[in-house]
Amino acid sequence: MDTSLIGRANAARDCGDHAVAASLYQEIIDLEPEDVGILIQSGNMNKDLHNFTKAEAHYLRAKALSPHDADLFMQLGHLYKVWRRLGDALKAYQLASDLVPGWQEPVREMEQSRSMVERDMQMTQAARFAIQQVQFRDELMGPRFAQTMADACEQDPAVGAVVEIQEFLVPPQHDPLYNTHATIRARLTTNQYDTVICVPWIRNGGADLVAGCVSHTMVRIRPDERTLLLRVDNLHFERSDWISDDVECVDISDMIALVGQSAAERLLYGILVGVGAKRIININSRYCWQVFARFGARLARRSSLYSYLFCWDLTPHGSRAGYPAEFYPETAKVLSGVFVDTKYLKSELERIFRLPKPMAEQLIMLPSPMMGTPARPSIAEQHTQIAPRKKRYRPLVLWGARLDRQKRIDLLIDIAIEMPGVDFQCWGVALLDQAPDLSRKPNNLHMMGAFRWISELPLVEASGWLYTSSWEGMPTALIELARLGVPVVASDAGGIAELITPETGWLLPPEASAADYAVAIDEMIRNPAMCQEKATRLQHKVAHDYASDQYDSIIDKAISSEAIT
Repeated sequence: MDTSLIGRANAARDCGDHAVAASLYQEIIDLEPEDVGILIQSGNMNKDLHNFTKAEAHYLRAKALSPHDADLFMQLGHLYKVWRRLGDALKAYQLASDLVPGWQEPVREMEQSRSMVERDMQMTQAARFAIQQVQFRDELMGPRFAQTMADACEQDPAVGAVVEIQEFLVPPQHDPLYNTHATIRARLTTNQYDTVICVPWIRNGGADLVAGCVSHTMVRIRPDERTLLLRVDNLHFERSDWISDDVECVDISDMIALVGQSAAERLLYGILVGVGAKRIININSRYCWQVFARFGARLARRSSLYSYLFCWDLTPHGSRAGYPAEFYPETAKVLSGVFVDTKYLKSELERIFRLPKPMAEQLIMLPSPMMGTPARPSIAEQHTQIAPRKKRYRPLVLWGARLDRQKRIDLLIDIAIEMPGVDFQCWGVALLDQAPDLSRKPNNLHMMGAFRWISELPLVEASGWLYTSSWEGMPTALIELARLGVPVVASDAGGIAELITPETGWLLPPEASAADYAVAIDEMIRNPAMCQEKATRLQHKVAHDYASDQYDSIIDKAISSEAIT
């Protein structure tokens, strides 16, 4: 490598002589075609010179050599942003954000790019509409149409005079959603899908993981059918690895955001009707729930409608809220089936709404699947065998969830204060609520940030897992912990007791105090033999009740009985 050549190129870049720098970097690339850093620098120079095609070629070459370079995706996003390829810019910034969770710069760039998309859409649509209006007016005021109208008036005087026409409604431009609808349809690779799965987004949550499970199930049980996953409510796309590669995944949230709520419902309804799906499965998309409530009777004549319900929410005052309360009563009559992941929620819906037998039978118990096979040896066994050799001075307990009100980080803080001799690692970030108040956090509670997989955490070093929550369905995190054979102390919320029992873990009642949790955690720490016994029974239970083939079978049976009226 000619270091003097690199020095000259960098000097030209630093002086703002981009043309000379680009030429020198190209000489280096000719000598070292796989130098990622030089490829990026050449891309930067060509971007600044507005040689966009050449810049893109260098960035993409660098991407092939270094596919996990977050900064490279940022530079690619900047290129597409300047180039006004805003959809590609959003994708590049999203990939940068996915690679470095918590990095704010790509998030800010996505917000700016989205605002630019909205402005471009509004300006383009306004200009096109203005031109079309002038053309229509010229045509309608011209002599040819005047003669047509005169002939019509001879037959029916009520037709009236051309000069009295004040409004022009010519399809399709009379529909203000036409161009937005056309933009969405252009993103789809085909005109017809057999299954549409509607989600609000794909983030690092349990419902998002379930959406991924459904996508994989549809590929397995209906391999010859087309499945579309629509991200409707927000552009967040943090876990593309959860979605089957054989399922088309399309974001329409930017188009939905351009129009008001009522228009957005009509827009989504039009899309769902247009693709002619046999079935539509809603997994937590508020807009899809609203479409089911408003247009469900009509939509159900064309497609079988399904929804997933996970749990009630609770207001700060303790009242039930969330989709089971807000949308289920209104949509129950048009749904072919409602998937619930716990016996608890199924019985609650039957009891509260006093469902007649036909509607009760539409509640389909669908335990979320275990992802893989039970770990051998279990984490509890590994902890006993390996942890002593690591000579950890203080016991360690792990906690991981969204840092939202539901998950009770306030209780975690109280427990850590109660147990100063134990270290607690808190894994997770706030997703739905504001970041929690940590002013009371003791020194033995360590905030660890986001995580992607539970199996990547220091499970073997820890005595077990603490799960605190005010309300729940069946947390997918607990299913994974059960598969791995991790000792668990958990709150008795929602359907948790269907997996964590006194035989398989430590289950604390809703009114339990921090001191009560401290007693259970202390027993978990001091009795490794009991931990192994409970973890073994927990693994057996999850393998039997949450098997993936059972998940496929239940969905297959549900959609096999579809009958569109």
